[in-house]
Amino acid sequence: MYTVTYTGKAISLNDAYSQHWRKSKATKDLIKQNLAELIKNAVFGSVTKFRLDLRYNTRLDVDNTVTMVKLFVDQLRYLDVIADDRRTIFTGFSVTYDKDLPQQTYQFTVIPQ
Repeated sequence: MYTVTYTGKAISLNDAYSQHWRKSKATKDLIKQNLAELIKNAVFGSVTKFRLDLRYNTRLDVDNTVTMVKLFVDQLRYLDVIADDRRTIFTGFSVTYDKDLPQQTYQFTVIPQ
């Protein structure tokens, strides 16, 4: 398993849909840049097939965190940690609210299969 912990600005699914595209893009670009740095600094082995577990502590409802899952998985793909994010490689994910994490924290765990 490989864990990456991100603390900082996030974007909810609601915000991704409702914000003007320029504001949404700017927020997503900042998050992608921060996630990319964290992933580059993590030590990943070969990941040919995986599940993702997200634990988080923010004000968001569980279903509103899916944008962060998408941004994280896209960065795994862009950085060649995974070959693709199609369903035969990225087989599923779970999201759990965790009050014991620091506020504004997302803990992504890649679980190779």
